[in-house]
Amino acid sequence: MNIDQRRTGVVVSYNRDRGYGFIRPYGDQSTLYVERRALEGWLPFLAEGQQVSFLVEFTHGRFTAERVLP
Repeated sequence: MNIDQRRTGVVVSYNRDRGYGFIRPYGDQSTLYVERRALEGWLPFLAEGQQVSFLVEFTHGRFTAERVLP
């Protein structure tokens, strides 16, 4: 997975109470973990089916979505 460029994808799930969810990058069947702290700007939470852009990082043994924008 390329971690050097901004990617786009769709939110497949997001738990507002717990502040985390998963994003599926377009063209990829894997999912990326995303936490509330990774949401940028005015974006207070994510919604299932929402299109987003993000950067990919490898932390704690897994790929995560960071700097998430609508």
